[in-house]
Amino acid sequence: MIGWNFPSNGGGAINGVADSGVEIFRGKEIPSLAREICQNSLDAAIDENSAVTVEFQRCDIAPKDIPDAQDFRKILDACLAFWIKKSEKTEAFIRQAISKLKGSSSVLRISDFNTTGLAEPFNARAMTGWNTLTKINGGAIKSDDKAGNFGIGKNAPFANSFLRMIFYRTFNTNGERAAQGVAKLVSFDLDTYNIATDTGYFGETYGNMPVKSISALDKIYRRIKRGTDVFIYGFNGDDTWIKELTEELIENFLVAIHRDKLRVKVQGQAIGKDNLGEFVEENAANYYKILTGDATVKKFETDFHGMGKLKLGVLTDSTAKLNRRVLIVRKSGMKLFELDRFPRMLNFTAILELEGRDLNAFFRQMETPDHTNWEPTRHPTYPKLAKQYLPELKSWVRETISKLSEENISDEIEVTGIITPSNDSDSTPPIIIDTKPVKKNFLTRRPFRQPKPPTVNKSLTCDKVRVIKVGDKSYRLILKVPQNIQRGRIEISAVGESNTGEKLFITRVASFSENIQIQTVGDGIAFRNLRGKVDVRINFELQDAKNYALGVAVHEN
Repeated sequence: MIGWNFPSNGGGAINGVADSGVEIFRGKEIPSLAREICQNSLDAAIDENSAVTVEFQRCDIAPKDIPDAQDFRKILDACLAFWIKKSEKTEAFIRQAISKLKGSSSVLRISDFNTTGLAEPFNARAMTGWNTLTKINGGAIKSDDKAGNFGIGKNAPFANSFLRMIFYRTFNTNGERAAQGVAKLVSFDLDTYNIATDTGYFGETYGNMPVKSISALDKIYRRIKRGTDVFIYGFNGDDTWIKELTEELIENFLVAIHRDKLRVKVQGQAIGKDNLGEFVEENAANYYKILTGDATVKKFETDFHGMGKLKLGVLTDSTAKLNRRVLIVRKSGMKLFELDRFPRMLNFTAILELEGRDLNAFFRQMETPDHTNWEPTRHPTYPKLAKQYLPELKSWVRETISKLSEENISDEIEVTGIITPSNDSDSTPPIIIDTKPVKKNFLTRRPFRQPKPPTVNKSLTCDKVRVIKVGDKSYRLILKVPQNIQRGRIEISAVGESNTGEKLFITRVASFSENIQIQTVGDGIAFRNLRGKVDVRINFELQDAKNYALGVAVHEN
């Protein structure tokens, strides 16, 4: 028999409308829909060298065109009877759904092409393909560098439906066709003794299996080529949905579209590599310049533990409005997040791409459920290694950009109380980044005996002081004093509204200059043989990774 079926909960949980999988996308319905749909389609590409196309098309239908609408109305009535005067939120949701069911309803069809479709739709025990989308919760099987395969993201379409009703249809590479509806409502009375679960299915009621076709779906769109369709019944997007969806597609898939891995069509408007520039606005505009070469872009790359390459493109322009952020994208070209909190010493925008299957697979396992961050503790196999590799990746990015900042004379960090000559130049030797496990001698220098407590402590006025942040806790001090100093001390302190010159604890130091001997002395740097009238470069590391405004004081002993 074909129709709607909500199984009994078997005396188990009773669920209201606040489904955790759906609620996570509330307030960001369209952005989540754009990200989750397109990333799953990219992961299902038949050929990585051919573009996946995703279409978004909205249409209006009559109530009678909703599959088995009369039975679904009875189910909503049963839901209302069960929850009336028990939960205002749940009751309000049900009443709204009933109201939407009476009048014309919108359906948003999302179709992908050049994809594999969903495998094994008629295998009730399959742990991949069709079942991961329709039935499996909390156990999505991910492989290699694929990030989709329908984890929690498959709930995003439900957040975009007044009715919490989604229909799926596929035509896969094995030539199988399948279709099925899923509704995420609330628990209700099935009969005197049984309560229904909150999730029901439209299809073959025995075993809640899909059917080969559903005429209501074919009436909206008849699929000829292989791929998958998602029909969001009761689509709740307002009049701005096209603009909002388009902006989110550009924001999250700029690199994928430019690389011609993804093409999209929104209500008939095609967006691809050739016309991408027409839709790029604001924040994405400078990233687009990096991709197209419309500006001078400096490129860097490094091998990362033999797993693949980190590729960094950096756009610098002192006259442009740049966001001082690094866009991090995975292999498919989808945005993960933006690395920010860079010092204001360089006006830049950058893109970091992870190249290589193994590299993408390793970092993919650290992704949060919404794919917007990396958290090492989420790595199921190598959490300790993840805690090491993530800071290494970020340090390489920050130090590479810090090198560029040293080349930019006009973008110096002003240190409290110090006058920095405007015609100053800096030829700091390049930083060599080694992505192999770091040994504990990164900031070491041949030791010398700590000077005896001074009898005279004379403060010096320096000709030049610059401080550049080169890592989460690491800084570079560029110092020039007016005369040779045999012995002295450098103090680093936190300044600003919330700090009153508090000295900061220094854990490690090193110098690029041969004409000075240095060592840490807790809250300062002791030195010998500081040569005057030349730039001296000292690397130091603080105890914590807070973003301080730093003050520097030099004393002669």
